[in-house]
Amino acid sequence: MSRPSATSRPSAASRPSATSRPSATIGGRYQLLAPLHQGREVQVVRALDLRLSRAVAIKLRIVDDPASRGVFEAEVQTMVSLCRHPGLLHLYDAGIDTQDGCPVGFIATELMATTLGAAMADNTLSSQQIACVGRLMAQALAGMHQRRIAHRGVTPASVLLVDPALISEAQPCARLADFSTALAVTGGPESGRTDMDDDVRSLGLLLLDALIGASGVAERPPVQPRDTRPAIPDWLNPAWQVLIADMCADDRRNQLSAAEAAIRVPLGAELSRSGFASGRSRRPGGRGGPNPSDLDQLQPEGADPFDEAVQLGLVHFAADHSHSRFGGELEFLESLEVSWAHRAQHSHFERHSRHGPEWLVGRLMRLTRPR
Repeated sequence: MSRPSATSRPSAASRPSATSRPSATIGGRYQLLAPLHQGREVQVVRALDLRLSRAVAIKLRIVDDPASRGVFEAEVQTMVSLCRHPGLLHLYDAGIDTQDGCPVGFIATELMATTLGAAMADNTLSSQQIACVGRLMAQALAGMHQRRIAHRGVTPASVLLVDPALISEAQPCARLADFSTALAVTGGPESGRTDMDDDVRSLGLLLLDALIGASGVAERPPVQPRDTRPAIPDWLNPAWQVLIADMCADDRRNQLSAAEAAIRVPLGAELSRSGFASGRSRRPGGRGGPNPSDLDQLQPEGADPFDEAVQLGLVHFAADHSHSRFGGELEFLESLEVSWAHRAQHSHFERHSRHGPEWLVGRLMRLTRPR
């Protein structure tokens, strides 16, 4: 279905947004309870599904002209076409009903606790929780892009969260929502590449914003235009620095895909580089990874040398090479990453730990040397 262009939509000043009345029902089964969000053309309401006795979120939009009806139908079709990915907002129901004589489109979805924007404003997220959300959102975008759909609206308000206190790697903790600007890409493999790349860049900037806010020591950066390299603070953990730089690369040929970004989100990394010796350098003109000659300077102070050898090797490998160029070597590195993060539960660590950090760094450097 073709999507109406933004210019064809009535302006916010000329068209009212849908407004719920307390205790009103819509769709014959949803009792509208309390507003959650008021936008220019939509309202999101907490509601009760009277048929299933469960709380839901209802998105309301007035659809009294072809343009607004087209936007509503396109959003519903996008949600229907997407699989039930754990990182995408789950659609329960949709339809058009009448309120006060006006046609209103409604979309019923699962009810989440808050938005990433609200959690960022309250500084309630740790770097580990931000990493969990970031990886899930990258996976969600990868699922959309695989189906040739660009989201085109990744913002703090479009990322919905469970209770921030419950965010962990053990469960799906966030949902990507608001598919009103999503676009189904047609044509060859390169068609829609700009929109998909911009999705990844938007997520990278969102993660940078959240990490800086979580630090409590710096002001959040202003919105960065597409052709501007984001200002990444030096105090940020190098694993995060490299990831965000590659998600926001100004040269699209060097930019990560959503799937690559999901693999590289550092779930176990600390927020800052505290505890590391000074002297980390960025590869001039490259993608931001450490130089091989700087490995001695990269040795952490007071940290387990084997753990750090694994971490630094993985950062170097991911920073400078496309995952698609390696087969068994990549599986080897990923198994080491698992061992590093969960060494108490995996025997793989025990089998390789006897070699020591020197063997591991040498192995990693041989694997990552250009061929």
